[in-house]
Amino acid sequence: MTQALLKKERIKGQCDLLEKTWDILNEISADLKNRGVNVAPEIYTSLRSTKTLIVQCQTNPSELTPREIDSYLGFCVGCCGQDVVSRIKCELRNVEDRVIIQAMNELGDEYALKLQQRTVKAWEPLHERIVPDIENFDQAIKVERDVLSGYQRVIEENISYWIAVEEDIIDSYTKMAERSESKVGATLTRLVEDSKEQIEVLRSIRENFRKIAADEVNHAKMLGELAEEKSTA
Repeated sequence: MTQALLKKERIKGQCDLLEKTWDILNEISADLKNRGVNVAPEIYTSLRSTKTLIVQCQTNPSELTPREIDSYLGFCVGCCGQDVVSRIKCELRNVEDRVIIQAMNELGDEYALKLQQRTVKAWEPLHERIVPDIENFDQAIKVERDVLSGYQRVIEENISYWIAVEEDIIDSYTKMAERSESKVGATLTRLVEDSKEQIEVLRSIRENFRKIAADEVNHAKMLGELAEEKSTA
């Protein structure tokens, strides 16, 4: 079997495993909806696009161009070039993060933890080196930029959403405390203070991620300068 055929079969095998991960995330999304959670529309968009990409990957992965891959809407448009497996993984990771956060916010930590255990198990057969060996500056620059577009921005968006949820909780509990008897009011006031502390922690985490993002931009710039020096040497 030629090297090209071996690569094609390897990609198909990965997409077969990713389909099983997709099935679990789709089941989780349906379960959240059945429990009354208003699942974000972009999650369904990502799942539909990812399913189509998985089917195409299982048939003719080598025929997919970067433009075709990016024609499917989702969280990771423009992040992965011709690497359809990376695009599918990126989409599914984003779906996973969002459904877990929604479950935690609306159904509680215990239920969210059970979901997370299911998703961790779903990814186990796909465990492999995330970043292949970097052999040149172009690959290095791409990795730095992919980290920025595929992870940092999504994480920051989720943290901002979480902060907004806590702010709404504070507003509601404050109003409830004002019209409640002393014992209930005292408990609600304590919960409000806890939420305020959580917001400060989340803001600190978000700021740290912004610093990481700045480092990634600087790393890509430094690598670009090295590549330019090498080409002119």
